[in-house]
Amino acid sequence: MFLDPKVARDFRAIINSSEIFRKSEKLKERFNLICVVMDRMDSAVNYLNKHSVDPQTEEDFICFLVYACMVKDAISKLYESVYRHKPEYVTQKKYFCDVKQYGKMVFTEETCPTDDMFFEYLRSMAFAHPFETGHRKRPFIDKDETQYCPWVIVHGSHVGIRVYTSSKKFVIEDLTFAFENLKNYIKERYEHLKEMTTWAEQEIAEQNVEWAQHKVKRSEDIFETIDSIKEIYDERFYEPYEVEKIERYLKCDITIPENIENISKYRDALKQSVGKLCDALDNVEECDLASATDDIFAWPRNGHQMMHYQLEKIMCYLGEESDSWDRIWGLKQAEAFSKEFAKKWFVFDFDKMSDEEIQLTVSAACYLEYMEQEGNR
Repeated sequence: MFLDPKVARDFRAIINSSEIFRKSEKLKERFNLICVVMDRMDSAVNYLNKHSVDPQTEEDFICFLVYACMVKDAISKLYESVYRHKPEYVTQKKYFCDVKQYGKMVFTEETCPTDDMFFEYLRSMAFAHPFETGHRKRPFIDKDETQYCPWVIVHGSHVGIRVYTSSKKFVIEDLTFAFENLKNYIKERYEHLKEMTTWAEQEIAEQNVEWAQHKVKRSEDIFETIDSIKEIYDERFYEPYEVEKIERYLKCDITIPENIENISKYRDALKQSVGKLCDALDNVEECDLASATDDIFAWPRNGHQMMHYQLEKIMCYLGEESDSWDRIWGLKQAEAFSKEFAKKWFVFDFDKMSDEEIQLTVSAACYLEYMEQEGNR
C-alpha cells in the first residue's frame, strides 16, 4: 500500500482521546487546524491509495497532484503550528534532482531546487498558474522570467510539464521525472504525521503529570468531596453530568416512607461510586473514571418491551416546565414504567413525588433489578 492509513488513524485516535486539544488555553488555538488535517488526510489518503499506479491521462496526474498537495501542505502547516518553525526537510534535495529535459539533466549542483521548492513550482505550473519570479528567488529560473504550462505530461512511468518561457534561452521545454519519485516525496512527508502523534502523546502525558498533583479533597461530608470532584472535572474538561446526578440523588427528599429502605441501599451504592471517582481522579485513570458509575446508572439486561423508550423519556422530559407537553409525556412513561419490574422494589405516588424523586426512584429500581439479574447470571 502506498500510504498507510493507520498513520492517520493513530493521529486521530490520540487527538480524540483527550479534550485538552480542544479546550486547554495552550493548545486550543490550533484545534481547528488539527481537525482540518485529520479530515483532509482521510480523503487524501483514500484517493491516493486508489490511484497510486502510473497515471494514464492528464486528468489522472492532475487529480493525483491535488490530493498530494493536501498531504504535503497539511503536514507542513501542522508541523509549523506545533513546533513554531519549519521542518528540517525543507532544505532536502532528494527526490527531484534528476529532472530531465529531453533526456538531459536539467539541474546543476548550483541550480538544483529543494524538493519542496520544486513541488511548489510543479503544482503552480500543473494547475496553470503563471510562474513569475520577480518576487521569488528560484535558482533554476532567470530573474523576471515568466513561465506557463499548457499541459502536463504523462508518459509511462514518467510525468512532467510542458513549459513555455519568456527566457531567451528556451522557447519550449519539457521537464519530466519518475512518477515513483513524486510518490516517495509525498510518502515521506506523510510519514511525518507520526511525529505529530508522538507530540500529542507527550502533551497528554505532561498534562496528566500536572493533573496528578491535584488530588480530591476527601471529606466526611460527602458533598464537600463532590464539590472537590466537580472542581477537578472542570479543570480536566470532563462533563460533570454523572457527578451532578449523584449529588441530586443524594440530596433529593423522599416522600414515600415505604421506599426509604431500598433508596438507602441505592444511595450506599452512589456513595461507593464517589469513592471510585476519587481514586480514578487521583490516579488520572480515565478508564476507571468512566466505569465508576457503570453499575449505579445501569439498566437491566432483561426488561419489558418499552423499557428503553420509557427510561429515555423519564430522564429527558421530567424536570421540564409543569405544563409542557414533554413533561406530561414523561410522566405518562413513568406511570407505565412503575407497573413493570419497578413495582417489585418501590411504591409510586405521582401526586406526591417530585420529578427528581421519580427519576431517583426509577434509577434505583433499575439498579436493584440490574444487580439482582447479574447476581443470578
